[in-house]
Amino acid sequence: MGGSFSKNNACFVQTDRPVYHDGEAVQAVVCLNLTEPVDVTDIECQLTGVESTYWTETRDHGAGSHHYSTTETHGGTMQMLDVKVQLPGGNRRIPPGQYQWPIVWALPAGLPSSFRVGSGGDGAEVTYQITVVLHTPGFFSKAIRAVQVLTVRQLMPAPAAIVDQSAQELQLVSCCCFNRGSVNAHVRVDKDRCQPGEEVTVILDLDNGRSKLPVDGIELSLKREAVAYERPGCSGGDTRRFFQELAKARHEGVPPFTATQRRMVMRLPADLQPSMQGALIRCVYFVKVKLNIGSFVKDVRLKVPIVVLAPQPAPTPEEPFFSEPPPFWHPSVVSTPQAIDVPSAPPLPPELLQPNAPFWARTLSNSGADGKSAAAAAAAAASVAAAAASNGTKYPVV
Repeated sequence: MGGSFSKNNACFVQTDRPVYHDGEAVQAVVCLNLTEPVDVTDIECQLTGVESTYWTETRDHGAGSHHYSTTETHGGTMQMLDVKVQLPGGNRRIPPGQYQWPIVWALPAGLPSSFRVGSGGDGAEVTYQITVVLHTPGFFSKAIRAVQVLTVRQLMPAPAAIVDQSAQELQLVSCCCFNRGSVNAHVRVDKDRCQPGEEVTVILDLDNGRSKLPVDGIELSLKREAVAYERPGCSGGDTRRFFQELAKARHEGVPPFTATQRRMVMRLPADLQPSMQGALIRCVYFVKVKLNIGSFVKDVRLKVPIVVLAPQPAPTPEEPFFSEPPPFWHPSVVSTPQAIDVPSAPPLPPELLQPNAPFWARTLSNSGADGKSAAAAAAAAASVAAAAASNGTKYPVV
């Protein structure tokens, strides 16, 4: 909430945390600041989650003077969340003041991570957001709108075991088909799952004992492959692949007739997007090891997949995203917490629907330190709202 929010008719949405996992509950407050009265027909709250892919392909046809090209558009859209509810307080003139609606909902299990990748006009993305619109009557009237983007992280299943890849008895053949011996390589990583910013140890067992050629150098790289599909289920139809090299390091080679084990450490970039699997998008990571044999021999390439998890730990109630409201925020009317029913979502914990739940209390406390006074304020606001509902007035000005 910036300075402009306190000086104009404006709406704002604040969530209790910056990041959520699928299957978790989300708490948020809709804050409305009015400096002048507004006629409102209804107050609409919408939760959306969309997975989309889009790309173009240019194809050549014919030859010579009959040559021409066509551009085809590909892609797909999957609507994972689309829930609309009405918040109380519409169909009337709302006087100047500050108003607050606590809302809570659960995310269905299995939602893919928030994600975005693109190149040129091609791309793939997963987005989640909550939109609140106060509709006003009249053709020339302007609705009051607020949009809050949600960051969701998918709980990826753990691999059955640490994976590796072996290359047995690779024949080294130079130009003119001269046999230069063979090399045996075996690659594995010390962990099957990792987080952005962590170090990963890549273990290379290299037997160059039957080769007449040295391994001039060893290249180690981290690569990402994001695959966009146009049909749900990540199968069938056309696809668009987005490759990116994210880290690279070079290590010393190995002489001929030598066997050795190399433990090579690679630090993952801190801004990696997690691995994810959606209906239209799949994002995977792998470590690639390249053995540079020589100018006239084909290099040896091996790769091993890894799973990149979302950064941990997630924020806790003791370290809230919304630590305290701004000094000017003193809502005169506060609704009781409203649960939003999301299909296929797990049930909400009952305590989140209590007016004195920690997050609701914190949104009413400008001190951020006196938890008891904040809880009392929340309980008092709930009592006012309940009393108002009993006498037929949804949102009186206190």
